[in-house]
Amino acid sequence: MGLARGKRCHTPASRAVWGWMLVGEDGTTALVHRHDVHPAQPLPTASRRSADPLNAYALANELEELGKGEGPARLTRVRWEKAARESVIRACSTPEDPVRFEQWWAEVTGRRRRPPEELPPPSSPSSRPGHGHGHSGGDYGGIGGDFGSGHSGGGFSCGFGGGY
Repeated sequence: MGLARGKRCHTPASRAVWGWMLVGEDGTTALVHRHDVHPAQPLPTASRRSADPLNAYALANELEELGKGEGPARLTRVRWEKAARESVIRACSTPEDPVRFEQWWAEVTGRRRRPPEELPPPSSPSSRPGHGHGHSGGDYGGIGGDFGSGHSGGGFSCGFGGGY
């Protein structure tokens, strides 16, 4: 990735504007949003959420920690709010050098190099087989997809939008 693109990607990543909330009845899905961007749809209520706005680097660390939990409450899915994704794409792209959301996430998380919705694989194989990498949804949300760890047999289902 070129220096100019790297700077365009890291500048918004360094701002403490991100938050997460656990959604759904089982609390295994995190919805990631931006505090400075009006969401495409109203955010759901959540009993557990990030304490303060985070930069993208701290967000990645917190999501990773949530994914290390044990038992049925372990975070298994990450959904990114649509307007938050679009704001990143606008900030990082130029007409000559468009940046997809996945490219931004890979750039700012460095060593992680995983899709933005992928968490570390579970420590033991789950009952759901892995499906390899790839998705059936696009940068702008919609239908989501299945993601697997690609090597341990563990996997999880997620989407880029899911209505948010």
